[in-house]
Amino acid sequence: MILKPIFDDDFIEFINSDEEALIKQGNARPSSSEVVIAVRNVSMNFKMSSVNTSGIKEYIIQKIKGNVKHRELRALSNISFTVFKGEVVGIIGSNGSGKSTLLRIISGALNPTSGKVIVDKNKIQILTLGTGFDMELTAQENVYLNGAIIGYTKEFIDKHYDEIVDFAGLRGFMDQKVKNFSSGMVSRLGFAIATVGDAAEILILDEILSVGDEYFRNKSLARIKEMIHGGSTVLMVSHSLNTIVEHCSKVIWIEKGKIKMIGKPKEVCDAYRKMSGENKDKSYVGAAVKHQPFTGLVMRGGEWLYLINDRFAKEYTGLVPNVHGQWYVKEGKIDVGYTGDIELEGKTYKVVRGKVSE
Repeated sequence: MILKPIFDDDFIEFINSDEEALIKQGNARPSSSEVVIAVRNVSMNFKMSSVNTSGIKEYIIQKIKGNVKHRELRALSNISFTVFKGEVVGIIGSNGSGKSTLLRIISGALNPTSGKVIVDKNKIQILTLGTGFDMELTAQENVYLNGAIIGYTKEFIDKHYDEIVDFAGLRGFMDQKVKNFSSGMVSRLGFAIATVGDAAEILILDEILSVGDEYFRNKSLARIKEMIHGGSTVLMVSHSLNTIVEHCSKVIWIEKGKIKMIGKPKEVCDAYRKMSGENKDKSYVGAAVKHQPFTGLVMRGGEWLYLINDRFAKEYTGLVPNVHGQWYVKEGKIDVGYTGDIELEGKTYKVVRGKVSE
């Protein structure tokens, strides 16, 4: 089957035989044949260091001593699928299966070890929560900091500031430091910032549908429904299978870095539930997580922490990438208060509020 080109004649793609076989497991053809995301034979390997160092100086010393060894972690292996215009595609899988790595590659934050992704990155909007709160700053200051990290301009935030405050229900609290907020208040503020404004042509939702109390969850779900069903093409990662079944037109199940199944939401989610239940009975679930421990930035308690193999890298100081750029991590945390130059491996980086400036 020949797919319509996304950009020009150089990008005409064919669905490969593996994907055709997976689709035949039950996935109906989409109404549109216009491709907006084409993932082709994408693999991703990470080099994992055997030692954790507090900085480049200690790293060099350990390397000279011969104490630094590396092993390769295969995060993704020959991933191929196609997303058509207007589809709402869910991605499921156990912890450590490679879902977040795949999102970073599609968004352009990571380059795959092999394979390619064809997508217009200018049309992508990534919605995640709490992308860089400074607990010592006020809620108002964090709106501008958080928005800047997501990619909003000051003018955009100025225009939508009142909408953010009202949706979060924090009128009267914006001059308070975020460290005095409850976790629910922080989540509400993060969601309001992440979802303000019009939806982009391509939406990537990363675990954004379960925040706050029941009233706010219903309120946030209504907003997401508007964005999902407003004509956008959506790529949704969630551990809530009920949400996936309710909103998605196709589901991709990734396990241990490989595509396990592509098909109709209920059929794929039922198969995943069955596998999860069998693995739990046989104590395989914990083993699967251990097989591919997570390394990267995660939001915990209003701060971005750097984990190496699921452990907080308290001794680490250096640069760490995520979907929104490169960040200066000091003693395991993004240092959003730091502005200045840092030198690593003979190269100077300009850092503004913790983020490496382009």
